[in-house]
Amino acid sequence: MVNRHRKEFFGSKTGIFFDSGPSSSPDIFLTFIKKKNDGSWEKPSEKEGLTIKFSLIEVPFMLQVLRGEKKDWKTSISFERDSENEEQIKVKASDYQKLLIYGEVEVFKALLEHVFQEKVINSTEVKKREDRSIAGGKKQASPITTEETSEEKIEPVIKETAVLAGACEGETEKALLIAFEGNKAIWVPKSTIHSDFDSESKKAQKFEIDTWILKKNKVITI
Repeated sequence: MVNRHRKEFFGSKTGIFFDSGPSSSPDIFLTFIKKKNDGSWEKPSEKEGLTIKFSLIEVPFMLQVLRGEKKDWKTSISFERDSENEEQIKVKASDYQKLLIYGEVEVFKALLEHVFQEKVINSTEVKKREDRSIAGGKKQASPITTEETSEEKIEPVIKETAVLAGACEGETEKALLIAFEGNKAIWVPKSTIHSDFDSESKKAQKFEIDTWILKKNKVITI
């Protein structure tokens, strides 16, 4: 599993560095640099250039422009479809501007979609806290109380699931990239899959999955 992704996009005068940051962090970074009059490039290591931080909440708005679903999106940075060539996107921040051509747009979009899915899974994970005794560092069992053993407390929660055919196209430690028939591939947390699967097989197989993740990604609507 890759913990971090980096990619540079260079033009004749301006360059953009994409840095996903650790997969456990909800932040993504874009660093802009430009060519100086002497022909050298600005160096972020010498506090030159401009770095902007994004949160997970902002990423879907950027993707709307990259996918062609929206013409532009603006905050401290702007993504705007070029009026003369809609396959190209202008990225602006302060006095920095870079025109992403079609190939760069597709790479940027694929990278951002992948990183978004990874971070939704990994940066929102709740790690189980271990109770330890003061001496010896050993786990200490919590005493059972009458309240905790009441019927209301131990009543099982029944999850709603659906069985769908799909092909595994990728895998991380915690998720599978599954392509369902008639839908684009989506990242599905392994914790929501309740059937056996062969992650190395590229053939279609049946997956029993929590319906909430399928509805969230619009694989099913019922």
